[in-house]
Amino acid sequence: MKLTALRAVAPLALFAAVLSGCASSDPAASSDLDEVADVAQDAQESADTGDAVEDSSSSGIFAAYESITSCDAVAAVVAPYIEGLELNEEDSGVGQYGTACFWVPPEDNTDWDLVREIDVVIEDAEGSAEPDLSLFLEMEGTVVHDDPWVEANGGVAYSLTLGTSVGGASVHTIWLPEVEVSIGGGQWGDYPALDGPAAIQIAKELLGG
Repeated sequence: MKLTALRAVAPLALFAAVLSGCASSDPAASSDLDEVADVAQDAQESADTGDAVEDSSSSGIFAAYESITSCDAVAAVVAPYIEGLELNEEDSGVGQYGTACFWVPPEDNTDWDLVREIDVVIEDAEGSAEPDLSLFLEMEGTVVHDDPWVEANGGVAYSLTLGTSVGGASVHTIWLPEVEVSIGGGQWGDYPALDGPAAIQIAKELLGG
């Protein structure tokens, strides 16, 4: 799979992961996984043939992206949302193509309020095509966000959300020509809602906005 295709599918992969966590406690949520997989396939095919955006890697946004050297830096920004969770160190880290940080319930967890997952993936988007939002709008629960900072930087922001009996699982994508940020979150109990506007604010703080 091309790297650009991988970027297009990444938000849907995160959504499936977060949704699977909900499905473990709400069987009705599992029926939506097939739809996610179908749209992921369409997104992959679209990204394989999409027009790449000119490299803008000399910008301040890209410099901020390169300055992220550990999940500790990300944790400082998402602290209100990961209370009670632990970093999945096996799957998290910083690599050649970006940063991936996954916070999950403690291994011995018995608290239903902690049956949730917060994921942050920050990737180099150099040469990637702007997401084809028409593919995502086919899915119920898709919202496109109008944000001055995102628009000023030539980007788009959108969310995929599914409400369940135990909470709302969401994945938010902030795509910029230099960097793409995908954030898996939602609303659980009395914890702060990691919704679209909150995700955009996280991206701004991570990228110096």
